Amino acid sequence: MLRGIKRIKLLPTLSRRLKFVQIQTDTIRINPKDTEKYINRGQVYMLLDDYDNAVYDFSRVIEINPRSDDAYVKRGIAYGMEYEFDLAIADFSKAIALNSSNDAAFLLRGEIYFFSERLEQAIQDYSNVIRLKPADPVAYAKRGFVYMMSEEAKKAHEDFQKAKSIDPQVAESIGWRMAVSGISYSHIAANVPEKDDFDKFLLRDIKEYFNANQNAEIKYEFLRKGPDQIGVSPPDYYLWVEINDNGNRQAGAMRVTAISKKTFGISTYLTKEAIEKNFSDVYKIFPLTVCVKIANKI
Repeated sequence: MLRGIKRIKLLPTLSRRLKFVQIQTDTIRINPKDTEKYINRGQVYMLLDDYDNAVYDFSRVIEINPRSDDAYVKRGIAYGMEYEFDLAIADFSKAIALNSSNDAAFLLRGEIYFFSERLEQAIQDYSNVIRLKPADPVAYAKRGFVYMMSEEAKKAHEDFQKAKSIDPQVAESIGWRMAVSGISYSHIAANVPEKDDFDKFLLRDIKEYFNANQNAEIKYEFLRKGPDQIGVSPPDYYLWVEINDNGNRQAGAMRVTAISKKTFGISTYLTKEAIEKNFSDVYKIFPLTVCVKIANKI
């Protein structure tokens, strides 16, 4: 896993995380049923935006201990970060079935319901958190925001006031974050193509970018699953692309922007050769954790 990363200068925090992953991996080789090490490694993979490997580690914990509600919660978070909402809900629901007092599972499932615009179910989950933790300002603030979205002003006001009476700073912070998240998700929903069209539109626009023949072979993989949404701008995706156009082969890192559910604009493409020649250019364009995955490609 670390092969290739040694070629570039990494920030100290990132280096420490990668070293920690290696230590956990070495321990797992010795004891492949050490669930604590899988949990530890999976959580660091989450910090590295490596959700596939995080899902793998939490799944191994579930295989070893099928009654680990904590592993289901953590895997649900990883699925949620990849916008695999149905899988996330299934994991949070399983955690609740195993432990009906798991307030984190209720809270997180409520988040997914909120993003999925299933507001009644979100309210029910936040209410369950409040039942389990009556002095939790986060749950009151989140439920209040959903009540506001549901045009239940009186209930929203009551929840916001309750959250403020417990912790005014937390109440304001949660309300703001949910508002920003709601706006961001609305931009994702307005711009990302439907699931059945995503691959078709993306391959079409990559082919057009390269001015490739219709029979050109194009392969891509996500360097970060799920869209990267900042402010009110359209969402971006980061890809590693390989193309074979009548024997003309090339590969490289690409940033594409989803626009109006029908188009992908390609704002950046760095060939593998350009990356190998001057890796510092990668840092100027891609997030740090994506840079690590690009480094592994070369």
